[in-house]
Amino acid sequence: MYQPQAEVDLQALVTYNGWPVQQKLVAFQIHSPFGDYDIYRENYTDSGGVAWIKFRIPWPCIDPWTSVFGIWTVTVTVEVAKQIVNDTMQFKVGWPVQVLNVTGQDVTIDKYQPTPMKFTVWYSTQRMDTSDIPLLLTVTAYDNLGFFIGSGIHYANLSDFTGGDLPWCTTVYFSHEFNIPTPTNAVVGPATVYANAFNMAPWYGGVPWSPEAIGYFNINTP
Repeated sequence: MYQPQAEVDLQALVTYNGWPVQQKLVAFQIHSPFGDYDIYRENYTDSGGVAWIKFRIPWPCIDPWTSVFGIWTVTVTVEVAKQIVNDTMQFKVGWPVQVLNVTGQDVTIDKYQPTPMKFTVWYSTQRMDTSDIPLLLTVTAYDNLGFFIGSGIHYANLSDFTGGDLPWCTTVYFSHEFNIPTPTNAVVGPATVYANAFNMAPWYGGVPWSPEAIGYFNINTP
């Protein structure tokens, strides 16, 4: 699975009677899910009989999800001993880890013992290889006047939630709950919470896995 703007490395092995064939021109065609992109390339095989190309997943300015997300199909052809042989493969483009939604329970402000803010965030993934995907899951809350009133983090690995590698095109949903103390100076009224998933903390160069999700809850008085 590839995320937007990721580099795709395609390799085609050409053999004859089990031996690599050198200096053969191999044709590549990459077809996007809805036909918005058709990429045509070719390259010679090397001493090991392998021809390869690279390209990056496009990410247009207008409604990129519609044209890019989904299953891409690769067709490869080559002529060997006057016979045309071909092979096909598929790969998927999407968010490696997607933040789906965040919900929060209403809280009550009490001068001596305010109830904690409790949030549940739902995520999904379709990655087959989940062993090396680090996660920093976060929530950040603002009160009705836009003041920051708390945040929570959780470090994990994607395999902690999936249990291991996944079959092709399998979607796994998982969740995590956050409990954050409510400050007594929080403003009463509708409040907002933002949920994110990063590969590591931005302080250390981390980047998001997907767009953030927004949820709402209320801060009440006793």
